[in-house]
Amino acid sequence: MESLAEIAATDLRLDIVIDTDAFNEIDDQFAVVWALLSPERFRVRALHAAPFQNQRAATFGEGMERSYEELLRLLDLLGIEPGDKVHRGAKSRFNAGSDEEPNPSVDNLIALAASHTASRPLIVIAVGAITNVAEALRQRPDLAERVVLFWLGGHPSHWPHNHEFNLGGDQAAVRFIMDSSLPMGWFPCALVAEALKTTLPEMERYVAGQGPLGDYLFQIFRDYENTDLTAMASSKTIWDLAPFAWLINPGIVEVRHGPRPRLGDDGVWQPNSDGADIMEAVQLRRDPVFRDLFAKLSAFARGEIKPQLG
Repeated sequence: MESLAEIAATDLRLDIVIDTDAFNEIDDQFAVVWALLSPERFRVRALHAAPFQNQRAATFGEGMERSYEELLRLLDLLGIEPGDKVHRGAKSRFNAGSDEEPNPSVDNLIALAASHTASRPLIVIAVGAITNVAEALRQRPDLAERVVLFWLGGHPSHWPHNHEFNLGGDQAAVRFIMDSSLPMGWFPCALVAEALKTTLPEMERYVAGQGPLGDYLFQIFRDYENTDLTAMASSKTIWDLAPFAWLINPGIVEVRHGPRPRLGDDGVWQPNSDGADIMEAVQLRRDPVFRDLFAKLSAFARGEIKPQLG
């Protein structure tokens, strides 16, 4: 997987697309903001709304629409005009809907990839159900020659189960991607992304008061309905920072390389010696991640960072 190592090592700005279920939880918001506040590293070409279904959205399509709206809200707080850079995504799971169902995210990904090559690929960072990416690859298998995927989802390849939201959201899409040759870096939740925990006191100290954007991020963290962050020794994981962390500072993420596993019908990883190569993250140091994120939020509040989209 020399190409992925070269991506991490290069000093060039990376062209990225972020595919995110931005309203599913509160971690996507931090990840999107971090990317947009890192113009020295990323040229964020587009934001694609990924679908989800849970207590915040009754249907897959409603989850996508709420993700789309949340992306617009974040851009407003960042002072960025969305223009034609934010796109709605899938309304149904992979293979469940009609081939004729419009998907602007798929169309945009295919269009953006056309100007990239294997030596200068378009990077897709997907931090939700992987439906949009799978559908784009189904329509255009040649994307594997011009796109590199970094996905956060599932548990490590040796884990006994995959009780995890992003993978569970669209298992058919995960199977399709894992069975493909699309160059890929994978960031599991157990042991890797779960290290990205922070607390209410830390958020009060470094995020609250950092302008309207910081106050919004603090509010959604503080008010997250599934965690009592006022309880003793309570913390919350900001999962979706993980793939961005490796691209910003690869030295803080330990990775391994090997054939990608196959997702069985029972939702458990199965060894697949014939699988295409994959880079799998196995460990992550959380302190440098939050140090960089907090510093950039503060710099943005002082007017020292000009976020960019497009």
